[in-house]
Amino acid sequence: MIRSLMNTVSLNIGTAVTLVQPNPNRVALLFSPPDVGTYMVSLNGNISDLLGIRINAGGNPLLLTRDQFGDGLDRAWYALPVDAGTGLTPNRVVAMESFQM
Repeated sequence: MIRSLMNTVSLNIGTAVTLVQPNPNRVALLFSPPDVGTYMVSLNGNISDLLGIRINAGGNPLLLTRDQFGDGLDRAWYALPVDAGTGLTPNRVVAMESFQM
């Protein structure tokens, strides 16, 4: 059985946050684009505006699956806003994770 969980986190410029905790049963992750601005996602908590996967306002969601990303999907993922005001109103981003029960 596959279940999904939506995680919403608040962002502050210059501060990386844990977007999703480690989960060995995860089969997919979907990162939503922000309403405004840009944020980066990474497996590394020392994320910067130059390191990671860039997600821009107005862009497509980023979908990562086990077939594409292997066991990297199991690890914690971090987010860092690149622009002031990045996110939904107020400054939030959403990650949806699907996992096997």
